[in-house]
Amino acid sequence: MFDIKIFITLLLSLGLNVLAAQKQDYIWHLGGDITAEFDINAMQIDFGNSTMPANIEVMELPVGFDHNNQAICNENGELLFYTNGCAVMNRNHQIMPHGDTLNHSSFKESTGWDNCKLGYPGVQNILILDDPANESGYYIIHKTWVKVENQVSSYKRELRNTYVDLDLDQGMGDVTYFDSIVTNDQILSSYLTAIKHVNQKDWWIIQPIIGTEEFATFLVDSNGINRMPNQNSNQYYSYWFSGSLGTSRFSPDGSKYVYYNRHDNIHLYDFDRESGVLDNHQFIELFPVKLDSTNYQYGSVEWSSDSRFMYITNRDSLHQIDTWEPDIDNDGIRLIDVYNGTLDPFTTTFRIMTLAPDCKIYICSGNGSYSYHVINEPNFLGAECNFVQNGINLPIAAGPANLPLHPRWRVDEDEKCDETITSVFGLDVYYRRDLDIYPNPVHQDLNITISEQQSGQVIIYDMEGKILIGPILVSNHSDIHQVDVSALSSGTYIVEYVSDDRKDRLVYNQKFVKI
Repeated sequence: MFDIKIFITLLLSLGLNVLAAQKQDYIWHLGGDITAEFDINAMQIDFGNSTMPANIEVMELPVGFDHNNQAICNENGELLFYTNGCAVMNRNHQIMPHGDTLNHSSFKESTGWDNCKLGYPGVQNILILDDPANESGYYIIHKTWVKVENQVSSYKRELRNTYVDLDLDQGMGDVTYFDSIVTNDQILSSYLTAIKHVNQKDWWIIQPIIGTEEFATFLVDSNGINRMPNQNSNQYYSYWFSGSLGTSRFSPDGSKYVYYNRHDNIHLYDFDRESGVLDNHQFIELFPVKLDSTNYQYGSVEWSSDSRFMYITNRDSLHQIDTWEPDIDNDGIRLIDVYNGTLDPFTTTFRIMTLAPDCKIYICSGNGSYSYHVINEPNFLGAECNFVQNGINLPIAAGPANLPLHPRWRVDEDEKCDETITSVFGLDVYYRRDLDIYPNPVHQDLNITISEQQSGQVIIYDMEGKILIGPILVSNHSDIHQVDVSALSSGTYIVEYVSDDRKDRLVYNQKFVKI
């Protein structure tokens, strides 16, 4: 017999689960154009804003973002505060009281790193975690460069924490203490990641220790940040060949932890969210080990939302690792694509990846760029993952390797992301191809070959993206077009062509040298 009371109860329960969906990572900040008239032009991306046709804004902010990058929202996706590793900004984009002293150390003094307009150096070196003991309190966990003597290097990284209380400054937040040392161990740069305890309140933090085969393990609970016993990793962490070259990530379901860089390869572990124990270590050799300190190759690792596939970048290649295969080394590794040589305006090789709230994985390069790569269907096997190089066009240049790497906020939810989010970047996707030009180097007349014989526009700009010539209207009467570049100073430039039709969504460009 149908029971209406049970039915209503189920509906209410489902509704509460929907309302409880965590959206703390729904706002990203990217880039930093320091030529802005007042502050800095940067991008704010809102994955939860469904009221606008475009969810990306170019805004004047007090700081920019070059590497270190974290923001925190409430459960409804509304911005609370954010940081670039040097300063802490409130939701009104103003530096919080006492928020301009983050990561202060002898490193800043000895290197002159006083201008933090674009942020503190480092990748995956900062996290924002809510305080289990205070619903208005937040820990900023970060790594600080410190000058030391008689070390392998003259600098080391300390793990520190800074605390924000949003009850202060009329609800806008205040930094109540900063740069409190969590550990003096010589920890690796990068690889800072966290996951919720199985109790859904506390946090686990895992961090490799230089010169050892051990993970430092921390539990953030109602008593603060607690050092737990170190854990064996079965991998030696070298200062020169491990630090900064890769990333580490918990799987979206919290059951796995992976550490990766080109030289150490892939180290996969089972993870127990109740005890914090790493177990069942698997070594996956994707690349031959080449210990060459003159040829560092940066990359990163990220998971599909269903926690099946790992994706691995290594500068000029993207691989997919199927962790459901019993024999991963022989059956689970697939090459998805290699770098196609596109300049935008610099090389757009593959560096940092992050799984976004829209279920896609975005990939930035190690250089500033006007585009991102995107894996549109990360949960699909092989080429069906639909990887597109330079598939996302940005309104201004993003900084190098500055995608945010958040903790896994939805680890206890059935849906780890929201596939219904569309048009997040709000701009047409363009696929970039090489433009045929000659002579190169050129002194006066640059010849441009446009085989489609379509009308369109030609633009020439410098390596910083400033338009110097054009747009020049091109007719469809000839496939060879000539542009006089004699007025340009000697140097390197980019020429770009976009057809008026644009149905194929292709943009052609090429670098040339003016002599």
